[in-house]
Amino acid sequence: MVLQVFEFKNPADDDRVGSDRKLGATPQESFRNFQVDAYEGAIDYLEKQQLIDQNRIGIVGFSRTACFVGYALTHPNHRFAAASLVDGICCGYFEEIAYPNVAFDTNNLNGGVAPFGEGLNFG
Repeated sequence: MVLQVFEFKNPADDDRVGSDRKLGATPQESFRNFQVDAYEGAIDYLEKQQLIDQNRIGIVGFSRTACFVGYALTHPNHRFAAASLVDGICCGYFEEIAYPNVAFDTNNLNGGVAPFGEGLNFG
């Protein structure tokens, strides 16, 4: 079974998620967290329907979704048997240094802070 998650059927839902501060400090972080919630909700639903084996799930991130999948892998509520992150952004230090003119986007995916210095303070 293959499940593809990324875009909303209704564009108004995209605006609603981006403005939901319960999901994240910035619109980008809210969207990232919503995507991870969508992966987890799909896994739970498909497992409950006995359509998948929760121990044999693979996940793929491409382009911008590599950041979302990377987050799901490093902040797991589910374990994945396989993962692939291809041609994407990692939402971390590399983009901050390599592309300083778009660092604001990476920072916003991380709650509005840089991925080093004070940005590493999770306290």
